[in-house]
Amino acid sequence: MWKRAKGPTALREAGYLLLGVVSLAAVTGLYFWLDVPLAATAFTYLVVLVLLALVSHFSSLIVLSLIGGGCLNYFFTPPIYSFRVDYPQDLVTISVFVITSFVANFLVTRVRGEQRDRRRSEAYLTEAQRLSHTGTWVLNPTTMQYLYWSDESYRIWGFDPLQGFPSRDSLWQRIHDRDKVWEEIQEAVRQKKDYSGEFKIVLPNGTVKYLTAKSHHLFGTNGELVEVIGTNVDVTERNRAEEALRESEYKLRQIIETVPGLVWSNGPDGEPTHVNQRMLDYSGMSYEKFKLHRWDVFVHPADYPETAEAFRHAIQTGTPYQGVTRLRRADGEFRWHHARCEPLCDRQGRIIQWYGLSVDIDERKRAEDQLRRSEAYLADAERLTHFGSLAYNDTAILYFSDETYRIFGFDPREGLPSREAVVERVQPDDRERALEEIRKAVEQKKDYALDFRIVLPDGTVKYTELKAHPRFSPSGELVEVVSTIIDVTERKRTERALRESRAHLAEARHELRQMIDNIPILVVRYSIDARREFVNAAWKQYTGLSDEAALGTDWSIVAHPDDLATGEKMWRETLARGEPVHTEVRLRRADGQYRWFAVDRVALRDESGKVIKWYGTAHDIEQRKRAERALQESEARARSAIDGIAGLIAIMSPNGELETVNRQVFEYFGRSLEELKNWATSDAVHPEDLPHAIEIFTRAVAPGFPTTTNNACGASMANIDGLTSAASQFAMTPGASRAGTF
Repeated sequence: MWKRAKGPTALREAGYLLLGVVSLAAVTGLYFWLDVPLAATAFTYLVVLVLLALVSHFSSLIVLSLIGGGCLNYFFTPPIYSFRVDYPQDLVTISVFVITSFVANFLVTRVRGEQRDRRRSEAYLTEAQRLSHTGTWVLNPTTMQYLYWSDESYRIWGFDPLQGFPSRDSLWQRIHDRDKVWEEIQEAVRQKKDYSGEFKIVLPNGTVKYLTAKSHHLFGTNGELVEVIGTNVDVTERNRAEEALRESEYKLRQIIETVPGLVWSNGPDGEPTHVNQRMLDYSGMSYEKFKLHRWDVFVHPADYPETAEAFRHAIQTGTPYQGVTRLRRADGEFRWHHARCEPLCDRQGRIIQWYGLSVDIDERKRAEDQLRRSEAYLADAERLTHFGSLAYNDTAILYFSDETYRIFGFDPREGLPSREAVVERVQPDDRERALEEIRKAVEQKKDYALDFRIVLPDGTVKYTELKAHPRFSPSGELVEVVSTIIDVTERKRTERALRESRAHLAEARHELRQMIDNIPILVVRYSIDARREFVNAAWKQYTGLSDEAALGTDWSIVAHPDDLATGEKMWRETLARGEPVHTEVRLRRADGQYRWFAVDRVALRDESGKVIKWYGTAHDIEQRKRAERALQESEARARSAIDGIAGLIAIMSPNGELETVNRQVFEYFGRSLEELKNWATSDAVHPEDLPHAIEIFTRAVAPGFPTTTNNACGASMANIDGLTSAASQFAMTPGASRAGTF
C-alpha cells in the first residue's frame, strides 16, 4: 500500500489549523462588532468548521471546535469578556455547538476518508487491471448499452475513452469468431450460469489479441436477465509466452532427440521419469516396459552390480555419477557406453531431478583396446627384436620407449635421462664421430643413420644402429628428432660366428670336394628336372668331357646306344616316383670304349618331403660283368655235359632242395622243375617205396658225405607213361650243391 510522507502532511495540517483559527477570529471580530446573537454566531462557526472538515484532519477540527466554543463563551455570552455563563440557555447553545461540531466534523471526516479510500481502491484496481491486462464492464441486456467500461477495457479493445462507452455492435465486430462466442454465451444464459471462454479479437490496425472472457449473469425474480458483469483478460503475451515455451520445449526436445546419445532423467529416488526416443529405439523397449524393467535388462549382467552400486552411491551422496558400461542393443548386442549423470537442485539444495547422457564409445573402446594391444605387441616386438624408439632435440630427451631404456641401461622409474647422460654412455671412440654425423645431417636437414657402441656402467658393451628423422619448424629451426635404435649386439656376435662358420664350411667343402674328386667312383648331382649340375673329377676324367659338356641333360654323349632308350625311360619313372633306383649301364670312356657301371640314384628332400635334388654314383663293374659272362659260359658247357650223360642227374642245395636236373630227368618224368621239387608229395615215387626213399634221402643229406644206394634199397619210380621202373642205384655226392643220380 502507498503511504504519505509525514513531513508534508504535518505542515499541511498546521496550515489548516492556522486557517481555521484565522477564520474563527475573523467571524468573531465581525460578529462581535455587528453584535450578532449567540445562536447565529454558533451556526456560522459550525459552517466554518464543516468547510475546514473537507480538507483538515479530525484532530485539528476538535481543537478548532474547542476554540470556537471558548470564543462563544468569552465574546457572545453575558457577561462578555468572561468565561462565566449566567443564563442556562446560553450554556445549552454552547454545548450543542460543541457536540454538533464534533459530530459534524467526525461525519464529514469519515465520508472524506471513505471517498479517499474509494478513490485509492479504484486507483489500485485500475493499476491492477493495467498490470494484469484485465478489463471490466457492465452491460444492460435490455438496452444492450454498457453501464460501465474500465480504462483497461478501453486499452484492450482499442477504443478511445474520450468517445465514451463503445456500442455493443462495434465491440462484436472486433471478435474474430463472433458466431461461436455468441452461441457459447447464449448457452450459458439458457442454463443460467456464468460464461467463460477464450477468443481472438482483431483491432482496426490489424493487431491481433487473445482474450479470456468471464461474465456473471444477474437474473430477476421473473427469470429475466437484468445485468451482465464481465471481465476480459488480455492473454496475448501469455499465449505468446506459452507458444514460445512450447516452441522452446519443442526445440529442446528436438535437440534432446537429435543428441548423438541416450538421454534420460530420473527422479530424486532414481526412478526413471523420461528417456529420449533414441534410447527407446536403441533398447527396443517402450517407455512403459523400460520403467517396469528399468536398467536390469539394459545393462550387461557383468557390469550391472558395479554400475547399480555406483549410481546408488551417487543418489545417496548427491554427487555426480559417471562410468563406462555395456548396454544391450535391440538386436541383443552389447556396446560400450560412457554414462554421465548430474543432479538438478532447487534453491534449498534439494535434488529434484537427475539428468543423464550415455554416449556410444564402442568403436573408441575397441580402438583403445586395440591400441593397448598394439602398444603391448609393439613393446613385446621391441623387446624381442631389441628395437627401441626415442625422440630428442638439441637440449633434452623427449621420449624413450621401454626397450630404449633397456638398451641404454636406464631405469624407467627414474624418468627420462638427460641428453648428456645418454651421450656419456656412447663408447668414447664412437662418440665424436656420431655427434659429428648428427650435426652434419641436421645442418643439411636430412635423415641420417649411424652405428655406435654403448658402454653400460657395469662395463657391458652393446652394438647399436640408429636411424633418425629430424623435424623442422616453418622457420627452419629444429623441433625434434624422431629415431629408432636397435641393439645389434647379438647380430654382431652371430655375424662373427657366421664368418667363422663360413670359413670352416668353406674349408670343409674344399675337403669334401677333394674327397669326392679323388674317390674312384663317378659322382653326379642332378636338378629336379634331371639336369646334371655337378660331376666330380673322376667323372670328367673317365668321360674326357669338359665342365660345359658334362653339364646338361644329354645322355647320348656317355650312354651306350643300346642302353639309351631303356635308361632314359627308367630315369623318367624314377623322377616321377621320387624313389631310389639301381641300374647297370654301359658308359663310354674317353678312348671310345664302353664299360659296365652300376648306377645308383637317390633323392634329397626338404623338410616337407619335396624332392629338391638328386645324387647319383656309378662304379665300374666291368670285371664283374666279364666274370659273370665266363661263369655263364662255364655253366652252359657243364649243362651240355650233364645233359649228355645217359642217366637221371639232379643238383640240389645243401638243405636238399632241388635246384636243377638234366634233360633225361625231364624226358623221363615229363614234368617241370617246380613239379619235380615236390617229388616227396607227388606220385613220382611209388607209394610203397616213398617212405623208404624219404628216409634214405634224409639220412643221405644229413651227414654231408657221398652216399650210394643199390637196387636192394632202391625205390620204384613212375615214368612218363605211368609205368613203374626200378632204379638200380641212387648216388649223392656232397659239395656246394649236392649232385645225385638215379
